[in-house]
Order: sequence, then C-alpha cells, then structure tokens
Amino acid sequence: MIIRQFQPQDQQRCIELFTKGLCSYKTPPHNIINPWFVEEKLKTDMGNIQQYYIDKHQHNFWVAELNGLVVGCVGAWPDINNAIESLELIRMSVDVSVRRKGVATLLIAQVERFALAEGFSKVVLASPC
Repeated sequence: MIIRQFQPQDQQRCIELFTKGLCSYKTPPHNIINPWFVEEKLKTDMGNIQQYYIDKHQHNFWVAELNGLVVGCVGAWPDINNAIESLELIRMSVDVSVRRKGVATLLIAQVERFALAEGFSKVVLASPC
C-alpha cells in the first residue's frame, strides 16, 4: 500500500470512490444521500481535483494505491469556517473491498503530516450531508 499525491489519471477513479462511498453509507430511516450534494461536488472540487486541491496553496489530495489500483482518497484544505490554524480533512473515501484494513488510517496520517508541514495546529472533520 502506498499513499501518494493525486495525479490527473486518478480523477475518474476518485470520482467512483467518492460516489460509491457516499452511497454505501445510507442509513435508516431515510436510506438516501442528498443527490444535490453529490452532483454539486462533482461539478466543483471532485470534478477537477487538480484545480481545487493540487494547484492551490495549502490544499492537497492523496490516493491510496494497492497493487496498481487506487483504493482510497482524501483531500485537505484550510478550514474557512474555523480559525485560520485549522486544516479540514475532506472527501475521504475507501473502497468497500479494503475497508477495515488500515487504509483510512494511512490517509489520515498523510493529512496530519501535511498539516504539520504547512503550519496548521489542528485537523478538523466536517460532514455537511
């Protein structure tokens, strides 16, 4: 398992992970994920990871790769809703076939290393949907 920075050829696989990941967390009693949220994110940051994460200062996006296949992803950007010293962990998704095998732990550790290197004092997680 390697954790590496997103590359443009990872775009479609990250979209698949994001979409399938959200759909796998449907919970009773409603059993729905807000389709507007998914559509909006595919039109913005998840639709152009390079532009929203890689090309911007203090933003980043990583993938977890196993045997040549991207099996997880996570992004990070400054948390505009909190103090300037916060970095937000965002868009994390892990393929269902490798969940509970430490992939998310490795991705979070990468976000934490990035936060320290960029001078953030904390990492926050928010879930709008």
